Amino acid sequence: MRGVDPSPVLLDRQLSFMGKFVNSFRRLCNNYLQRVLFCWYLGCTPIIGLALFVENKHSRVELDLLLVKPEHHRTGIATAMVASAANSLYAEGVRDLRCGYHICNERSRAWQHKFGFEEIPEYFYCKLKSSWYRHEIWRREALGQIEQLEELGTEKDRWDRLVQDLEPF
Repeated sequence: MRGVDPSPVLLDRQLSFMGKFVNSFRRLCNNYLQRVLFCWYLGCTPIIGLALFVENKHSRVELDLLLVKPEHHRTGIATAMVASAANSLYAEGVRDLRCGYHICNERSRAWQHKFGFEEIPEYFYCKLKSSWYRHEIWRREALGQIEQLEELGTEKDRWDRLVQDLEPF
């Protein structure tokens, strides 16, 4: 790992470093998030990786942000940070950890599958599908094309439920 300490540090446990930033972030998000967990990775002195875990109003813990400096990509740092935080969260009783990615980011998708995350629908993708079905129903009704409206309505309702289940705040 290019001489990097293999142990990430959970900022919740070591608030002396970057404590003001962490506390400011917590105050800023207080209305939306139940818990915030930062995990940072030190090279020598500078931070070379950061993972942000948040617990939303539905008590779901999500890996919200994962950053590693480009010169340290593919060295195991992201995996070490997420594994360290996941172990800590598991010890605290968290059994469901979620993580999203942009639908076109193949490297992120591959990393998440390799790490063991299961594919679940993404909030904005589900919202887009729900909107498409809503528009398609409106369009067909306006044209008098009433065949398949019930099937389209069923699909729209399914996507609406997914949006509601995945809604972050």
